Amino acid sequence: MGFYLPKEFAIRVFPELADGHPNPRVSLDLTIASHDQAAQPVLTHWNQRTRDECHVTRLGGRASAFQDPSNTAAIALIAVRKTGPNTGEMGAWVARDHDDEEELESYLGPVLPATSLLRFASADGRTEIVAALSAGTGCDCSVERVPLPDAWTSAFPKFPSTDELAAEAKRRCGLGHASPDVRLIARHACEYVLFRAVESAIELPGLRAFPTIDMFTEHALRIINRRKARAGTSLELHVAAILKEEGVEFERGVQSERGHRPDFLFPSSRSYAIAEVGDASVAMLAVKTTLKDRWRQVLEEADKIPTKHLLTLDTGISTEQFDQLRGAGIRLVVPAPRARNYPGSVRAGLMTFGDFITAVRRPGLAMLDSG
Repeated sequence: MGFYLPKEFAIRVFPELADGHPNPRVSLDLTIASHDQAAQPVLTHWNQRTRDECHVTRLGGRASAFQDPSNTAAIALIAVRKTGPNTGEMGAWVARDHDDEEELESYLGPVLPATSLLRFASADGRTEIVAALSAGTGCDCSVERVPLPDAWTSAFPKFPSTDELAAEAKRRCGLGHASPDVRLIARHACEYVLFRAVESAIELPGLRAFPTIDMFTEHALRIINRRKARAGTSLELHVAAILKEEGVEFERGVQSERGHRPDFLFPSSRSYAIAEVGDASVAMLAVKTTLKDRWRQVLEEADKIPTKHLLTLDTGISTEQFDQLRGAGIRLVVPAPRARNYPGSVRAGLMTFGDFITAVRRPGLAMLDSG
């Protein structure tokens, strides 16, 4: 077992992987600093028949931090460099807990599940940043092929709001023929690529113009806060848009009890107000891009609804984590393409986004049991 490296990244560091030979490979010396581990993995470009991907294997067996089930969906920071013909070094840090991930994201910005954020160091010392999706979206989100709106890249650019970014992603990823699950993943991923491109286009040219370190630091904090604000509402906007496209009645961000506002209430806050505890005619949906430890916040929302539904794009959790969620009364809603990454024992208890939409359309919400 192992993990995939985006082909663009692997071949840029090791051009010999594109020499045309069948399944060329590079030998690596790996150090996982977070867990004090070392291994000698192999990076292979599988280029035969229907495969065209780069895969790192031989990571050190089950003892490796990359193989530990408790690290499922953890952020991994990886640095790679070429040391000679068909050889290289790889340093890695696998986030050990929530604090580790918070620290990494304070430097990287919010990291989208199943997406690689690539940084290439050029000869002149500049850093080129590319957001690479782990799977094709069926959309054209490349700003090289389809330019960004003029207002975002003019001489005096205006940084787009999260709503504007979401609308641009929807324009590029209409996908009206696709399932709600595919539309959600594609649009959200496309927006992430657009956001990183806009941020680079607007911010990079002016970074050398700050006369003091304090002014630079203040500006950097504004960038970090903007990243966090966008990440907090982006997925909700795409969920809301698809619910409208599917004709589902809902309200977003309305009060359930004093001080508590679920992300989505079905069919309305008025229906919730007159409902009894356990009334199957009302439902709630919380939305979190990743689970981490923040899922506990959901337990305090909508007291009248025993089963809390939580939609996430996380790429997987361990059986132990899933049992903890289920024991707390939370039913996970995971878009179908992401659900395939969960352990088999967990998949049976998941609900896809499409299934959830079908359920909230039905009188009595028969499908909204704890599973």
